[in-house]
Amino acid sequence: MSGDFAGKVAFVTGAASGIGRASAVAFAARGAAVVVCDLAEPADTVAEVERLGATALPFQLDVSDGDALRDAVDAAVRAFGRLDYAHNNAGTFAVAPLADLTEADFARDRRDVHNMPAALLLHRWNHGTNQTKRRGQIR
Repeated sequence: MSGDFAGKVAFVTGAASGIGRASAVAFAARGAAVVVCDLAEPADTVAEVERLGATALPFQLDVSDGDALRDAVDAAVRAFGRLDYAHNNAGTFAVAPLADLTEADFARDRRDVHNMPAALLLHRWNHGTNQTKRRGQIR
């Protein structure tokens, strides 16, 4: 662990696999505590974060559910007293030819691929708390 993120907290969505998992592990390797969120069970990512000596706080949730996401953010702030970074990685897409997609598939994918509920909530949290403290990176 390099430690340059020691004392910082990263909130990572889509963290059970792929880029989200790699990001959660990278934050942990640099010393951050990591809030590990995914629709799938994030236990493997949590184990890897903890193997690196970092603290992990897992949530299995759908980031398009604003109430569930807000509860996770609130729990993370209660647990750590802060959030410094958010990696909005979660999203879905339909694995089907475009001609086979229904309007509901397209609407869901358009909403989820940019993860707007998660991004909006995390940006609002950052603006409301971190801006007054002049810290935090929510990108």
